[in-house]
Amino acid sequence: MAEFKDMTGNVDFDKAISWAAENNITTGWADNTFRPWNTCN
Repeated sequence: MAEFKDMTGNVDFDKAISWAAENNITTGWADNTFRPWNTCN
């Protein structure tokens, strides 16, 4: 599992975020957050 400081606590969301991080689709932010509630640009 990815270990971003702001993981949602929702198993489905956290699995999707972890999958994206493990497959180099996202790296999150420099402060080790993912910011799951921000809008994608």
